[in-house]
Amino acid sequence: MYNDYWMLDNGFLERESHGDLRDLILRPYSMRDTVVVAPKDLLVTAYNRMKLYDVSQLPVMEGDAIVGILDESDVLMHVYADESKFRDPVSTAMVSRLEKLDVKSRLKACCLCSTRGMSPSSWMARNSSG
Repeated sequence: MYNDYWMLDNGFLERESHGDLRDLILRPYSMRDTVVVAPKDLLVTAYNRMKLYDVSQLPVMEGDAIVGILDESDVLMHVYADESKFRDPVSTAMVSRLEKLDVKSRLKACCLCSTRGMSPSSWMARNSSG
């Protein structure tokens, strides 16, 4: 009746604890479980994926490399007063300056990013090993 993602998201399935950032990543990119966009995708595509999957931000991937992140406010600010800009590529609205943390970084490293005034959309945990 419910898929594993719903069960996991709602705390009905147990996960192995690592004591690092892997504990915060429910859908690893390496397992192709992450909803993503490419820099050349249109903003309307990104916006529709956000709505479809009920997420407010998407990693922007070029091959296996993260090149940016796009959140709802990036899209809305870009298209404000000119909805034809929904036809612009994601690369025109994404944030590309990211703080990257290795997936095996301790959770304290994540806290350090937030205390330096970085929002979640300005840093991204790199999940290079699964």
